[in-house]
Amino acid sequence: MSKPYKLLLFTVIIFSLAIAIIVYRYERLLSKEEKEPGQGLGSVLGGQPTSKQYTVTQIIDLIKNSKEYIGDSITIFDNGDITSSNDKFQGTLQAVINSKDNIEIVRGSAKNNKLPLQYNAYVLAATYYRRQYPAEFENK
Repeated sequence: MSKPYKLLLFTVIIFSLAIAIIVYRYERLLSKEEKEPGQGLGSVLGGQPTSKQYTVTQIIDLIKNSKEYIGDSITIFDNGDITSSNDKFQGTLQAVINSKDNIEIVRGSAKNNKLPLQYNAYVLAATYYRRQYPAEFENK
């Protein structure tokens, strides 16, 4: 083997080894971060639980106490589906739930305020609904 080929082979081997070490190091760091997510501000005794499971009654109460509540009757099924007695609002609610972009907004809100998806979906849909039909809310 001639000298230029040996130099080229040496360079390729060293380069490949360097890339393998870098990739291995970042993979370890990523797996470590997944195991130990950020600590945030730290835990506090007596604080609200961050992974609370809400009952249907609690979710409906949250919705009814929200400033976005439009006065309809809400039903939440055991599979998590939510329906409204207001047919026009039900269409808006379904549009929010079925839209990829809107459901990402709902998930982001739920992650930030630590409230159920149904509540956040209702609030977003009610916001859209109030913009769509402002005449229904002029006297309220």
